[in-house]
Amino acid sequence: MRYLALLLLTIFYGCSDPAEEYRRANDAYIERMNEILEPYGSGDIESSKSALLRSIEFTKEEISNRGDHSAFDWELALAYARLAWIAEYKGKKDEAKRLFSLASEHEFKSDVLYRERIKNNPNVISTDEHPRTKGYSIEDWYSILDEVDSRYQSKWTKPNQAAHTTPASAPR
Repeated sequence: MRYLALLLLTIFYGCSDPAEEYRRANDAYIERMNEILEPYGSGDIESSKSALLRSIEFTKEEISNRGDHSAFDWELALAYARLAWIAEYKGKKDEAKRLFSLASEHEFKSDVLYRERIKNNPNVISTDEHPRTKGYSIEDWYSILDEVDSRYQSKWTKPNQAAHTTPASAPR
């Protein structure tokens, strides 16, 4: 009888809800990502760049471990856009353009995967009948980063729109 109780406890606690496991994994990912990105708001450009490169590496590991791109392409897009802004700040226009392009590719992939997921979900009603056909522009990324990065001490601000070169306020 004692073994039966132990067996039942093992079965009951060993079989967890996949949705709960997914939520826990996402919570752990977010907590770790926040730790990795902490130096991004430090104001030091090299620390910011290093944190972003680590965040890309960590996110790619997470994709590899889970086999799921849908939740992580947006994170990659943000990291590449932030790196593009750093490259632009340093005067590396070609590198910035390449990184903004990578950001847009990942963002667009994220959008497509999201649309596929909600299309197959009867509980979600989409009002967007005209999906985009390409990723965000550089101007779009400026606005997105202004909004998303407002929580960091070193807030990135929109660069001179005419020149598209240097953020007015970037990590030092």
